[in-house]
Amino acid sequence: MHQILGQSRTELSANAPTMIVMKIDHNKIRDFIGKGRATIRAICE
Repeated sequence: MHQILGQSRTELSANAPTMIVMKIDHNKIRDFIGKGRATIRAICE
């Protein structure tokens, strides 16, 4: 791979995958998950 690229790219493509990290207060987990995990399913979809 180093032979093809030579060095790291300085900019990301608009199509590059991204990752989001959220920290939720331990006492608020139930509110985030929602009834029957509906909130989590909606985020995943």
